[in-house]
Amino acid sequence: MKQRKLHSLGEAVFNIFVSIGFAYALNITALPAFRHSRLTDSQIALLVTAMFTVVSLIRQYFIRRLFNWWHHKEEELKEKTR
Repeated sequence: MKQRKLHSLGEAVFNIFVSIGFAYALNITALPAFRHSRLTDSQIALLVTAMFTVVSLIRQYFIRRLFNWWHHKEEELKEKTR
């Protein structure tokens, strides 16, 4: 069962909107924590990049699982109505 192009587009658009919210929340909470740190700018940049990477990986995993579940539920409903 392949995912339709429309579902892929929907997943990509949903991911963008969710990522905007996550990025905003992470910026609001994480960046002020580094304001008075003794870390260098390079170290802060590395830590922030690592945080965004981890959040992005987790977010994408759950969004992919959600859309796969939704796609399979849609397929099950089609099977039952046949």
